[in-house]
Amino acid sequence: MQPNATSAEVVELIEVPHISEIGAGTSVEYLPFVRKRKIRPVKGARTFDRFISTRIAGDSLHDDGIFDGDYAICRLNFEIEELTNGRLVVIRTPVGLLMKHFYLAPNARVRLASANPDYPDLFFDIEDVEIQAIVVRTEREW
Repeated sequence: MQPNATSAEVVELIEVPHISEIGAGTSVEYLPFVRKRKIRPVKGARTFDRFISTRIAGDSLHDDGIFDGDYAICRLNFEIEELTNGRLVVIRTPVGLLMKHFYLAPNARVRLASANPDYPDLFFDIEDVEIQAIVVRTEREW
């Protein structure tokens, strides 16, 4: 149990699979489940929701306040309606696994956007990508 930073209340941590890392700037090809990580419960989580933790590699999301070495808590199960434009997702692409903002583009294409002007948007045909998870929270260790 860990004390909550905003009160004296005690929060029971939950354990989720931790994937080594997901590329925010450049892609990652293989992501083994290497260990478990204890996290604060996810607000609004349903009993059937499945979560993972992953370390973020790269600086393409720094304008969102997400930095290299931060952790993302991601939900593996989601409804198609949750994939709104701008949603931060973990997505498998022809260039590897990435964490980017997802947008539907014209002509059955997907635009993946960073939050750093040094990284241009990526475009793929919709049949060439697969969303693996949606990001529900990021964390930083101090």
